[in-house]
Amino acid sequence: MIAAPGPFPSLPSRILRAATRAAIGRIVGEDQVPEDPSRYRPHVSVAYALCKEAGRPATARRGDPLVMAGRAVNASRGVHYCRRVAEFRAHIGVHYGFLEIADDQSWGRTDWPNVFFGRRPTGLIATSPGEVFLITGRHTGTVGFTVRVDDGDPGPDLEGFEDVVEVPFEASRSELRLIQWAGEKSHALPRLSAGPGSYRMRYHCRGMDDAGNSSWDHHAVVDEYLLQIWPSPAAQPATLKVTSREGHRRILES
Repeated sequence: MIAAPGPFPSLPSRILRAATRAAIGRIVGEDQVPEDPSRYRPHVSVAYALCKEAGRPATARRGDPLVMAGRAVNASRGVHYCRRVAEFRAHIGVHYGFLEIADDQSWGRTDWPNVFFGRRPTGLIATSPGEVFLITGRHTGTVGFTVRVDDGDPGPDLEGFEDVVEVPFEASRSELRLIQWAGEKSHALPRLSAGPGSYRMRYHCRGMDDAGNSSWDHHAVVDEYLLQIWPSPAAQPATLKVTSREGHRRILES
């Protein structure tokens, strides 16, 4: 039995109880459903809502209305209104080539030089409970930074970014802040979708090689970053893509 993580009020308990991997696979029309099928909850939810609106039975047998509706929703891949996605986007000042993310109670607890340089399998991001350390290509200046909090895995943007890595993160609180050098300024991020607990962070980097050129004006945005966050059981860090020289250097040094 696979229980959908977090509340999803549009699905009654009887549908959740039936949400085995096999049933979800039939509903969305895919043979292989991952161990954590939370990414499919929106499709199953919309399928159920459509059947309820039409007064049709909602089961998970092949050929019934729920299956047909779920496959249609899954095929469209364009249904975003049923997913909780929140975004922070800004130009952020960096010093010494890094940024931090933490909750108010956890910030400053971690000895990052020892943690980051001792065990950083992705080379670009490291985490400890309640805290995150992120490398940037720009040593001092302005970077473009986006954080998206989702209730399921949104999938990586492998075409839009040069380097993509991901790590597990244990959140102590729902509220996180993006923190600039020495805490001189911080920015509130969207609340974590499932409260404190286990999450996955996927860090996308673009323009790190160009940003290493010190001739750039400090206010020019050369490198950009996207951090995706969603609830997920703890799993090993992973490197999905590394094409920049800086990304390769960071990983080789880790």
